[in-house]
Amino acid sequence: MITMNYFTINLLSSTRAYINGESHYARSQKNAGRNLLLYVYSAEPIYYKRFEHHINIPIKDSLARVMMNRNENLASIKKVLLSAGNTQENVNDFLWLGKKIYQFPFLSRAFIEWKEADLLIGQLHVLGKQINQAISKGRLSENEKIFYAKRINKISQSLMLREVNFSKILNGGIKDVTFWVYVANIFIILIIFGSSILKSGLLINSLAKTKTELEVKNELLTTTNEELDKFVYSASHDLRAPLASLKGLIMLANEEKNPNEIKNYHLLMLQTVEKQDRFISDIIDFSRNKKTEKVMQIVQLEELIDESIEQHIYYYRDHAIQIKKKIEVNKVISDPIRLKIILNNLISNAVKYGDPLKPVTIIKILSYQTENSICIEVIDNGIGIEKEEINKIFDMFFVSAKNDIGTGLGLYIAKESTLKLGGTISVHSHIGMGTKFTVCLPLDTVENQSPLI
Repeated sequence: MITMNYFTINLLSSTRAYINGESHYARSQKNAGRNLLLYVYSAEPIYYKRFEHHINIPIKDSLARVMMNRNENLASIKKVLLSAGNTQENVNDFLWLGKKIYQFPFLSRAFIEWKEADLLIGQLHVLGKQINQAISKGRLSENEKIFYAKRINKISQSLMLREVNFSKILNGGIKDVTFWVYVANIFIILIIFGSSILKSGLLINSLAKTKTELEVKNELLTTTNEELDKFVYSASHDLRAPLASLKGLIMLANEEKNPNEIKNYHLLMLQTVEKQDRFISDIIDFSRNKKTEKVMQIVQLEELIDESIEQHIYYYRDHAIQIKKKIEVNKVISDPIRLKIILNNLISNAVKYGDPLKPVTIIKILSYQTENSICIEVIDNGIGIEKEEINKIFDMFFVSAKNDIGTGLGLYIAKESTLKLGGTISVHSHIGMGTKFTVCLPLDTVENQSPLI
């Protein structure tokens, strides 16, 4: 009975290791697919390099399983598994299970799904090489981009189905094995083997937690993929639109003889280039917020505010702008990159959407401490936001139909950056009167939590 319990516990532990390994495998293939899709649309070599890095992880996992079936040297197998990013504990469990996998029907069925996934990984790897060869000969046409994107998505969807099936089969088999272990222990001396039962119970809880985490991660990855698809489509459209407009203006200017009209065309060209510049800046901010780790340090809030004001106040020289500051909390502990992204977008909006009917655009910037947080307010006397649009302004690529001078990314990035800092952002606005944005960050971002600094 002791041998049976020992073997069962090791079986459960090893199966849990394979679930963790599958999660690592799934995360890597999704990262590979996402970077390959970015490479198709951008032709940037860095994305292909990242694709090759991520695709090598499931390829190495597959190689290790083949080596185990051939009874190759354990040290070599362990080296391959560790190079694929598996933990030492999981590697030991993989090697313990070895060929025993095929002694259990549920494990055998699960690994049929994993072998199918290996074939799909091979297809994705070959497709990546084909895309790289095509791009090395010249940029892809729009039809080629759509063709390759569909193939990538089709393989990714098939891989996701295999991963879900693998997890379901393993978790179902684990429940059956655990049930019969309990039955056997009930009929034999329960007290002697109480510790074994307890360990089995802990393993069940761990497996249930792992399953829940996998479901949450799968849902998050699905949402991320949908968001990425939307971003790539919209970004490629918005990057090309100003270029088409600029091309048309250049052609008109070349045909125009009147110097005043040519000057007007040049002004329109400058506005188009500035809009393109703002859009590219927003994309950079979007990428920074998504990929850069949070780095907390002492930040002089007023310095960041002054830099943002200096950066945007000269964009619109034909209208008087008056800045009023009331900085009660200046020195804070925060991520300066994300804090600057937030301030840049809020101050830029206050400048861009000033009311041309008012003699002066007034922008008030305040910082203060409340009971639970520190808050930054940016208040303007601009044109305001329509009531029916107030709940949409933080959506990706939302641009007001009446004021389409923005890129639709600024406020989305400001909100995402605020959430990364653990804070909240809210807005109050009235048409013709102005808008107030309020960003509140956790109180522990104030150095030493002193009331006024």
